[in-house]
Amino acid sequence: MADDLADTGPAGDKFLVLGVVAATFDDALADFLAQPEFAEIAVILCVVHQAPIDSDVMLETLRCRSVDAVAAIDGEMLVPGRVTVVPNGRSVVPIEGRLSVRDGAGSSGQAGRCDILLTGVAADCGDHAVGLVMRPVAGTATSGMAAVKKHGGMCVVEQTHSAGPDPASRPIESIADYVLPRSEIASCIARYDVHLRRSARSRSAPAEEARTGEQLDANLARRAARIADRYAPAYVVVDDGFDILHFSGRMGRYLEPKQGTASLSLPLLVHHDLRSDLHAALRIARDDRDAVRPPPLAMEVDGETEMVRLVVEPVDCEDGAPRNFVVLFQSAEFAASSRDREAGKDLRGDDDRRLESELRQMRERRQETTEELGAANREPQTANGELGQRVAELARANADLKNFLESTRIATVFLDDDLRVRNFTPAIADIFHLIESDLGRPLMHIAGRIDFDDLSEDVRRVVRTRTTIEREVHNQKNDRRYLVRILPCRSGGNFIGGVVLTFLDISDLARTETALRESDERFRGMVKSVPIELFTADAGLHWDYVNERFYEFTGMPERGVLGHGWMTAVHPDDLDRVRDCWLDAGRHGGIFQTELRFQSVEGGFRSVLLRAEAVRNEAGAVERWYGSASDISEMRLATEHQKLLMAELQHRVKNILAVVRSIFSRTLEAEDSVEQVASHFRGRIDALARTQTILARSPQGQIELEELVRDELLSVDAPMDGMRIRVRGPSVHLFHKPAETLGLAVHELVTNAVKYGALALGGEIDIFWSVDGQSGSARRLHFTWEEKGVPMVSGDIPREGFGSELIERGLPYQLGATTAFELRPGGVRCVIDIPLIDDMADAVFSRDAAGEEDLA
Repeated sequence: MADDLADTGPAGDKFLVLGVVAATFDDALADFLAQPEFAEIAVILCVVHQAPIDSDVMLETLRCRSVDAVAAIDGEMLVPGRVTVVPNGRSVVPIEGRLSVRDGAGSSGQAGRCDILLTGVAADCGDHAVGLVMRPVAGTATSGMAAVKKHGGMCVVEQTHSAGPDPASRPIESIADYVLPRSEIASCIARYDVHLRRSARSRSAPAEEARTGEQLDANLARRAARIADRYAPAYVVVDDGFDILHFSGRMGRYLEPKQGTASLSLPLLVHHDLRSDLHAALRIARDDRDAVRPPPLAMEVDGETEMVRLVVEPVDCEDGAPRNFVVLFQSAEFAASSRDREAGKDLRGDDDRRLESELRQMRERRQETTEELGAANREPQTANGELGQRVAELARANADLKNFLESTRIATVFLDDDLRVRNFTPAIADIFHLIESDLGRPLMHIAGRIDFDDLSEDVRRVVRTRTTIEREVHNQKNDRRYLVRILPCRSGGNFIGGVVLTFLDISDLARTETALRESDERFRGMVKSVPIELFTADAGLHWDYVNERFYEFTGMPERGVLGHGWMTAVHPDDLDRVRDCWLDAGRHGGIFQTELRFQSVEGGFRSVLLRAEAVRNEAGAVERWYGSASDISEMRLATEHQKLLMAELQHRVKNILAVVRSIFSRTLEAEDSVEQVASHFRGRIDALARTQTILARSPQGQIELEELVRDELLSVDAPMDGMRIRVRGPSVHLFHKPAETLGLAVHELVTNAVKYGALALGGEIDIFWSVDGQSGSARRLHFTWEEKGVPMVSGDIPREGFGSELIERGLPYQLGATTAFELRPGGVRCVIDIPLIDDMADAVFSRDAAGEEDLA
């Protein structure tokens, strides 16, 4: 198949195919593939990293460096100057210049993908195949690189350490033609490409000149040259220590590295069927300083026997001692040259020489066996050294682990399956009385400082069930709390080998949780007790919490008010204004406050004061809003009522002042002396004050008629034993204005009785009243004051005065009353008939000022 590869070059020439196997993909690898040396080379890239890298990422990285990079597609042609990326989980094989893409990576996983790629490139491209392994990993691409060597291609491995190859990569480096740093790989491959092109031209030149009657086909000539090159012998160049200095193509079939430490010694790398005879031939050539051609040797390859002829010839001799040797490997069926046949005849004809040669070979084999035994003895020494190094590394790891455990301050104790102490950290001293001599003792035999009665049972349960248990325990002595975690302890082989106990001090966390829980309870108690609705909102003005009272107030479904859902309960006439104010507060981050109407669960809308304030972070940005909604309906009603009371109070004060002025004027006109004026004025003012006192005690601003009468009688110490003075009548409530005027009239009747009537002369007073009508203007109060048993009034009693004028003129004018006042034998009789209407006070207010002036 290597010879049948299509001439895919732009000029019909066969081009180089580079199979790149990389342990990982990074920018450095992308820069490497972007070098101009690969402009005429078809590159197939396979990345075998344990964590697969997305092929799209690799393609994008390569294309950013102007590399023509594509993903491998089944049936696609290989193109020089293009980098084809093998997708993850797939394997690629070139067949006659076209890609065959298959799912899966074979039984060997990721490493199998690179072997499949390199083997396919070698089989399809022959000597035009180049295998390149970047950052070699042990066991990766070994068989693939051997296939490239077998088909005559070139193998290159990146040198990863300047001081020498990594021991893990030595097997693959022993196969490689070149082990180079990355900076020299591109130029090396380019030189190989130039060499192949020159060789192709030199092989094709004779074919172009030769003519046998007609022109030979150029492709046929090139193929014939390749066939001839393929049958040329494979060879290696070794130094005087038999270490390989150079490989030729097609050496892979003759190499079979021995297991163990990697080496470049040819006797250790050659096929085991050739190993002894080759070693003997090398020693004979070095001792005899002449070429050695042993008889053909049988070599087992893939279950078939193949005869191989060896030729060992010294070169570069100086001072009579050979310094290098060329070893040729050729199939016996193609090596029958005349010189070989003559040499064979000489060897077969000279028995002594043959016997001497066999004896020397036997000695060499014995020497080889001795050296192999020495090498076998050195292997345990190497293993001991490596073991010592690993022990040192393990000691460092243990020290690091110990330092780490001590630095964490986490109390930890390790137990074996018998619950004996295997190890512990210093912090465990706060939990158990453990010292170094307690190692190997059962943990249950050691006193603890914590209240953990179930420790033994929990530890045994973990050992039995291989589960993890967590407990919270308390140290009474230092008042610390610990989170105890008991879990199985796994050994290096992932086997359960005891348990590990960790004690994490959570005292501060427990106190914080307790404080947080108490704070949360206080908050919930306060939120539940306050008679207002509370809410919070995020920086975007979306409500994210409301208290229960809000749901109780609005009757909205739970969580229905969150976000902007609360606006559905706002009165439609207030909605636009509230929304604008809310959004404006969100833009400026100030205080939001407005009055609005919220729909109530009782039906209708109630007035609410909505207020919210922003909370800012250290940068000054608004983080949250905290607000409240207060029902101010009652407060608004109280405010309106207060305004009404203030107006009424002002009106009353004005009326009282008018009454006082009128009383003073009438008293001044009716009396002759200052003493009389003062006495009468004082009494009338006191009567007015008593009426106001009773009115002030009534929430409705009304006064009971009986209480008004009795207070006036008690003010003069009248006997209220029911014998001389009788007061009777139904319950009648008077507003302030009728009460003031009627109270003054009763005061004048009482004063007259004290001076001239029943209270002065031992008579009786009968005071009674009744109400006619049902409601409205038809209801009338009939009030009667009647004195009895009073001697005939003398002529000194004044007939006209403030009292009679108030009764006969003031009451009819101010209250629309009908009055009758008469002095008759036995005492005074006064009848007052007053209409009782609900708005009497309002009816009287309109005439207060004018009435008082007229009364004056």
